[in-house]
Amino acid sequence: MRIEITDKKDCCGCAACSNICSQQCVDMKQDSEGFSYPVIDTDKCTGCEACIRVCPIKDADKNQNLTAQIDTDAYACINQDEDMRMKSSSGGMFALFAQKILSAKGTVYGAAFTSDASVSHVRIEKERDLWKILGSKYVQSNTASIYRQVKKDLDTGAKVLFSGTPCQCAGLKKYLAKDYKNLYLIDFICHGVPSPAVWEEYVRALELRSGFRRDSQNVPSFRDKTKGWIHFMIKIPFQNAAPYHQKFGQDLYMRTFLKNISLRPSCYKCRCKPSTNISDITLGDFWGIKKCLPEMFDDKGTSAILIHSPKGKALFQKVADRTKARQVTYGLIAKHNASLYRSVQMPPMRKFFFGRFRKDNILDLMRKCTRENWVKRCIKALLSYVQK
Repeated sequence: MRIEITDKKDCCGCAACSNICSQQCVDMKQDSEGFSYPVIDTDKCTGCEACIRVCPIKDADKNQNLTAQIDTDAYACINQDEDMRMKSSSGGMFALFAQKILSAKGTVYGAAFTSDASVSHVRIEKERDLWKILGSKYVQSNTASIYRQVKKDLDTGAKVLFSGTPCQCAGLKKYLAKDYKNLYLIDFICHGVPSPAVWEEYVRALELRSGFRRDSQNVPSFRDKTKGWIHFMIKIPFQNAAPYHQKFGQDLYMRTFLKNISLRPSCYKCRCKPSTNISDITLGDFWGIKKCLPEMFDDKGTSAILIHSPKGKALFQKVADRTKARQVTYGLIAKHNASLYRSVQMPPMRKFFFGRFRKDNILDLMRKCTRENWVKRCIKALLSYVQK
């Protein structure tokens, strides 16, 4: 037997099956929507079933019955290094954890933009390279072969910090097949992962519209804080031209993402929520902080932190003196972060979007799929007026 995907919602694309195959006969290949799924070279396959055993989706029921409040310490945190905080998506806490591991001659793994603007997991061993994996990447990252590199580092006894989506962390744990005391897993509150192909088409369309090439020497930012953390912007640098700079609510890519149109099928029924038995620490934005803890709000970013294990607690304590922190309840974080415990719903427009994807102009298609009709706009305007 070998792994076989009969329903695409049952594959999160973590690539654990590709990493584990000793015959290297499992390739992750994009489908028409741009999401990667395992494809087996049957001539090489020996039928060992390693690819089946490593799949984290098979253990999904363990996560579904958990309540994330169990043994979870919760905090609102701010990195006191202002520069590092401004380079980060929220409060800059991931940077502190990564710096601590790197200072102990460990390695850190995270998602980074490549020269062609795609996103892949990379290995960092020097603090000067930390910038590559800071900030949110609203694209599913490529993890092909990365778990093998993690295992090599762990087997040397070095400390390793791996950051990724809950399903990527779950895939790594299944691949390793045992607990490593020197491994620290950090996931984040995940809304869902958009198609890499949609992102590539979007960037290409912006290049055609502007008449300039994207600047491959400078990376895009999905969470630029020029106008603040709450009203963040997307920024894409171009060669010999001003960068593309747009508010997230007006940017077509972000609108398509936030309306759940461009997400992977498995994200609509995520099998790794909550991630309390997967990661050591969960990070996210502390939305709602302005009202519940105004002293922790300055519109530069505040992190929500959930600590699930003794290892996670020990790591947090090692960096606590470099933070401004307030202990809170799990419920306070969950109140404004439904993605912590609940999957988003699949919108009816998704089928139309991917049915026309690669056929229509991507910008026109995104505009059509995210346009609100006049009735909804009137209701929203009325509610806004009433609430003033």
